This record gives sequence, C-alpha cells and structure tokens, in this order.
Amino acid sequence: MLVSALLFALMAACVKFASAHYGTAEVVLFRSLVGVVVLFAYARIAGQSLATAVAAMHVRRSVVGVAALALWFHAIGRLPLGTAMTLNFSSPLFSTAFVIGSIVAAGKRVQWQLAACVCLGFVGVVLILQPSFGAGQEVPALLGLLSGLLSAVAYWHVRELGRIGEPEWRTVFYFSLCGSALGLVGAMAEGFTREHTPLGLAMLLAVGVCAPLAQLAMTRAYGKGRTMLTANLQFSAIVFAALLGLLVFEPKVVVPALTNSLQASAPRVRCCAMDALGEFGGQARSAMPSLLHALDDSDKSVRNAATNAILRIAPEVLAKERQK
Repeated sequence: MLVSALLFALMAACVKFASAHYGTAEVVLFRSLVGVVVLFAYARIAGQSLATAVAAMHVRRSVVGVAALALWFHAIGRLPLGTAMTLNFSSPLFSTAFVIGSIVAAGKRVQWQLAACVCLGFVGVVLILQPSFGAGQEVPALLGLLSGLLSAVAYWHVRELGRIGEPEWRTVFYFSLCGSALGLVGAMAEGFTREHTPLGLAMLLAVGVCAPLAQLAMTRAYGKGRTMLTANLQFSAIVFAALLGLLVFEPKVVVPALTNSLQASAPRVRCCAMDALGEFGGQARSAMPSLLHALDDSDKSVRNAATNAILRIAPEVLAKERQK
C-alpha cells in the first residue's frame, strides 16, 4: 500500500501540471488509455484471457471508480495539492464505516481499536498538514470530498473482486477501459485541446504510467490485505503529496510558467492557467499585468476567470480597475 500511495501522489502532482493545459476529461482519457494499452499487451504476451465471469461487478466498480477519478482530478486542478489529496483520501474513513457496518450487520464483533486508529491517523495528518481552501473553492472542495466517498465504494468492489479470485491486472484493465470510454465521451463534449506543449504531453504520459502501477498495487493491497489496515496505510499518500507540493510547486518556478500559458490561443487553457495562478494568492502578483490585460479578453469565460484570479491574488487592484 505504501508503494501505491507514493505512486498516487506522483500521479496527482503530474495531474496538477497537466490541468493547466488540458480539461479533466482529457486527463482521465489519457490516464486510462495508457493502462489499457499496457495491460492488453501484457495479456497477449503472457497468454492471459481478458474474458471474465463477473462482468457486472467490473462495470459497477469501473463506473463508480471513474466518477471518483474525474471528481478528484477536477479538485486537484483547482485546489492546493495537499488539500485535494486529503479530501480524496478521506476514502479510508468511509471504507472503515462500510466495514464496521457489514460486521455489525453480520452480528460479529467490531475491532474498534483498529477502526479508531484509522480515524486518529486521518485526524493526525490533517492537524499536521492543515489543508485549506480559499473563497470560491467551496465547490471543488465538496467535489473532492465526494470523490473520497465514491472511491471508498469502488475499493469495496475491488475487495470483493479480489476475494473471488479475480486477478489484479484484469480489474485494472476493465477500470482503465471504462475510463478511456467515458473520458473520450467527456473530451468530445468539452472539445480536445489543440495546442500541446512538451511539458503538457510529458505530464499526460507520466499520469498514464503512474496510474496503472498505483492501481495494481492498490488492488493487490485491498484484495489480499486487511481492509482497515490497508486504509490506514493509505493516508501516507497525503504526506507524500504535501511534500511534493512543497518541493515541486514552488511559486518562483510555477508562476512564470502559468503566466506564459495565458498567451495560449485556446480559451480553456487560459482559464485553467488563471485558476492555477489564483491558488498561489499574493505569491502570483508577478502575473497581474497579464491578468489585468485578460479582463478585456473577447471570451467571457476568460474574463470571468481573470476576475476570480485577481480577487484571490490582489483584490485591491481589481477595485482600483473598476473605479477607472
């Protein structure tokens, strides 16, 4: 589970970068597509069958899992990395609640000590890292929390698939296949990004590589291990993500790159870059000239995104602009 947690944290960091250039559905598509290709090749080379006798279970697990994934990626793109990870990794709390509920329903004795450890572990991580979100980020925060609930439901299905002997790679394959299909539908609705950068493409590839490896490790952990112990170890991903947030998302490095993205011709790319700049608050003041210029953009969504970003970076500047 520790390996899975580290890989999920790395994937989340790459999603954070990719979200400045691509929509949520596109990131879900490419995250899943790499897994489909790799696992399909593995099945052919190893002579393994893709056929399954529990297709309905795979469909339930995959649809719920992809919904959780999309909500999580959306939250990552609009919240600080540590906060988005904390909200999504509330899933162990929900998983523990599910386990306790099933034990009580079966008339068995609950291991309250282990359940308490899961709750205390989450509280301890929150107290140390103190994740937060600012004004205007309430909806992404709620969606991030919902992704945690849906993730817990998906993990429950993963556990059941593991218990009946379904191999980890097949579970991940069908999840990736569903993610590719739903991600494609969403990307077609949103519109594909026409402008690509080497960094953006590299981040998409990194997301695609980290995701199936993390998924395989997580699937094995839930399928073979004890649910509440596995859930407790899962909290380490929040710590890994917080450290990556401090090491990688240094404002001096990221803010200039995001400011350059404001020159992109695609309105969606400019909006995503503005949302990301707003997360840095006053540390993104160097982007103010470009953001002020965007207030006169011909695209209404860009003007709104610029206004929101300025309100989070330097609201007094916007007040002066409106007085002119």
